[in-house]
Amino acid sequence: MERFYLNGIPWTVCYVPYDSSYLVDRTGNLRLATTDIRLHTIYLNEGLSGNLLMKVTFHEIGHAVMTSFDLIEELHRLVKPEYWIEAEEWVCNLLADYAEVVVRTGYTVTGYEAINQVVDAFNRCL
Repeated sequence: MERFYLNGIPWTVCYVPYDSSYLVDRTGNLRLATTDIRLHTIYLNEGLSGNLLMKVTFHEIGHAVMTSFDLIEELHRLVKPEYWIEAEEWVCNLLADYAEVVVRTGYTVTGYEAINQVVDAFNRCL
């Protein structure tokens, strides 16, 4: 079990078997990972590894960020209710797929200062 904090809120990461009921999402589908925003817990399939583990973890952390910083309500304000789940998933996929691109490009454009900003942000989260 791992722990991290977002906006002062403690989150727990639990690795569970591939067929765990914790991996059933709010639509009733079995997933590689889920995030329980009430319990502030991310559940990851214990069989994940490598790049897939990284991508899935970043995606789930996206849900935790949206919850911890009250961003879900803002997203819901911008999107019709029938698209809420799809919009949340799209945002989390954007983070999972392109966070590295954003950081790398920021470093290319601003140089060393970009890395300092990322490190400072990480330190604030600890």
